[in-house]
Amino acid sequence: MSAAARADDAPAARPAHVRRIGIFIALTALLSAPIWWLHASTGYGAYIALLMWCPGLAAAVTVWLTGGKLCELGWRGAPLKYVVLGWAVPLLGLVLAYALVCALGKASFPEPKFLGRAAQAMGLSGAPLPLILLAQAALAATVGPINSCGRALGEELGWRGLLVPEACAAFGFLPGALLSGAVWALWHFPLLIGHASLTEMVNFVILIITISIGFAWLRLKSHSVWPTTLWHGTHNAFRDLFLNPLTLSTAAGRLWLDETGYSLAIMGLCVGVFFTGLHLREAQVARRASR
Repeated sequence: MSAAARADDAPAARPAHVRRIGIFIALTALLSAPIWWLHASTGYGAYIALLMWCPGLAAAVTVWLTGGKLCELGWRGAPLKYVVLGWAVPLLGLVLAYALVCALGKASFPEPKFLGRAAQAMGLSGAPLPLILLAQAALAATVGPINSCGRALGEELGWRGLLVPEACAAFGFLPGALLSGAVWALWHFPLLIGHASLTEMVNFVILIITISIGFAWLRLKSHSVWPTTLWHGTHNAFRDLFLNPLTLSTAAGRLWLDETGYSLAIMGLCVGVFFTGLHLREAQVARRASR
């Protein structure tokens, strides 16, 4: 039985799971360290893509060292409903988060200069504003993730492919999900230190740890990393290709936008509460059915 299948059972083999977690974290840090240094020294963006594959490589090596099989990392296909969920949740969450910022008067939408350049690039100069926005949003939500998921898969094989099943099998769903989120957040610190304020770092940590509950639920329910990879890739692509360039913040609104902003920290909390409630309800139903 795989770690994912045991994630909600009593952790009878906890030492083995903890050993795997320790090996994975150590290997991830070891592989990431030189790339953290290279990126800090040069600022070269291509190093980020390489860095994002360090958790996946560490997961594969961990499986090999502990006598497992690569299929444990969740390469299998997933039911369509979980794939759709992995695509829709980040889109809905991001739109609501940025709409909140605009409603509070911290930003305006759409930013006219970028919109004009986007319209020209798409061959839509002179087209109605709603058509331009719809076209840009559609491309960011569909074509964007195709490119972004190639990088996100590297992280997902590590965080969700190996760490989530092992941590949830060892400690239970909610502690395991939160542990995976804490490791995920800490892994980003070398990229944030010196570039983000303390407030921004706290916002980022809240976002990453709380949203990890949703990622963990989706990984364990689908038995696959593909829905979470789509979530990760869609989140990055839609934010970077549509919402960020088209949202013009005020001076007071800078702390509200992007992954270090208040709005996405609030979004993460909402996602975490929703999926925690969903898990607890499913656990209650399972207990009643077993009586």
